[in-house]
Amino acid sequence: MRDDGAATGSRRGRRGWSAVPDTHAWNVLVIRDSGKALDVHNQARITQWSRNDGSRQQGQFVDFGGDHYRLKSRLPGKVLDVYNWSGHRSP
Repeated sequence: MRDDGAATGSRRGRRGWSAVPDTHAWNVLVIRDSGKALDVHNQARITQWSRNDGSRQQGQFVDFGGDHYRLKSRLPGKVLDVYNWSGHRSP
């Protein structure tokens, strides 16, 4: 995706069509139900906040291989993680 939210391409996945993220762009993720953006609070906690396009709301997709991506926050430069999740772990 580009900063304006336009998809740069698409591919057919198991659940239908999905956007192919632009790994060079900084994006703002907006939650469809609330209309608010993901916001990194105090360099750790993720919250929903009114969209302002600030650096706390910008993330970059990092290619993780196999059509998987990580989301890196612009402000602290850390990758989003789900605490205590027992699913796939990086090598």
